[in-house]
Amino acid sequence: MTERTTAIGIDLRDDYSEISYCIKEESNVVTYKAGEEEENFEIPTVACKLPGDGEWFFGLEAIATADEYGLSLVTGLINKAIIGKRIFANDSETIDPVRLLGMYISYLMELPKEVSKYDIASIVVTVDKVAAEIPFILDRALESYKKDVPYMRYVSHAESFFYYALSHPIELWRDGVLLYDYTDEHFRMSRLLIDTSLKPAVVQTAEQLFEDMIPFSEDNSEVYDNMFREITETEIMKGRVSAVYLTGSVFKGRWAEKTFRFLCSRSRVFAGQNLYTKGACYAAADLAGWTRLGSRYIFMDETRLHANIALRAESEGKEMLVDLVSAGVSWYDVNASFECMLGTDRKIDLVIKSCDDGEERNVVIRCDWIPERPERTTRVYISLYCPNEGQLSIRVTDMGFGEIFQSAGMTKEELIEIF
Repeated sequence: MTERTTAIGIDLRDDYSEISYCIKEESNVVTYKAGEEEENFEIPTVACKLPGDGEWFFGLEAIATADEYGLSLVTGLINKAIIGKRIFANDSETIDPVRLLGMYISYLMELPKEVSKYDIASIVVTVDKVAAEIPFILDRALESYKKDVPYMRYVSHAESFFYYALSHPIELWRDGVLLYDYTDEHFRMSRLLIDTSLKPAVVQTAEQLFEDMIPFSEDNSEVYDNMFREITETEIMKGRVSAVYLTGSVFKGRWAEKTFRFLCSRSRVFAGQNLYTKGACYAAADLAGWTRLGSRYIFMDETRLHANIALRAESEGKEMLVDLVSAGVSWYDVNASFECMLGTDRKIDLVIKSCDDGEERNVVIRCDWIPERPERTTRVYISLYCPNEGQLSIRVTDMGFGEIFQSAGMTKEELIEIF
């Protein structure tokens, strides 16, 4: 009997979070319901600790505990983890904010009881934007899962939208897809752009913010309905759209009747509050190798490398390029390492080629700090990673040449701008 596994998608926000899962052999994505209401998926991103040696509570349990004992809630867990300042609990005890965020995520993971029956194959966490600090914070917060979960990734809401849309039948995205995300903080329109002339196809999102729609006023709902109708009409007149998705807290109300009627006359329209967590779950299923979406399409956003990185090498007297990092990988996922022999010039040649305009740039890493030895008697170990978006770190370690030439035990690191 084949052992069944599960893929997890978490939409992590400072006000609330959502969690979805799918079982490998069943394929359908299920979002955990936080209450009896049909569309109630929101689990408050809050924590509360009982005084003394009391335990921590999270989500709705934290709110109930705080009300019962007159305690303060810890809110803004993601922002506090980014700031890094230790959090004071109710009895002046402090806790590392990243550890507390990890405890909250563990709480989320335990909510869907069915998940506990299976091994977790992959976890994808989606946030609004993958800021530079997010991958390192989530790596620490999910430390306890790293040993047992083979695959983990962190993606933006835009990438979750990509996975959500393209995981549905082709007739729902072939002619284009629109997403309207309306909350108290933003009104955002996103359109998927799919370039099938490339193999694999490249997918991007074109986003537009409409500040005039913020803040929403229910008392003036007709005015906002007219504004929304104008926005959608302008966009849909640009070309056919297979489907329109509506998400965000403001769309919970039924204030946009005119716009809804217009949209339904031109396209398929879907409204829901769990689009991003389900998209993250589809991404997790693809990460686990259950689908081929990631091999046929590359999603390109601000977190992805828009360049290929190769090593210029020589083999049997012929110059060649050895691919090291491919365009389309997220900068925080770059982790390449290799060994090579230095030539008499004692340098390493890298070629960085933009996939946007084809521009090539040569980067030369000098290794004059390594003791001079006869030709082809110096091995070096080279590792590449991106400490930040747009930056590449190249770390070179002298490995000597076996027992003939011992390593000098020296390592140097150089930081370059990718483009």
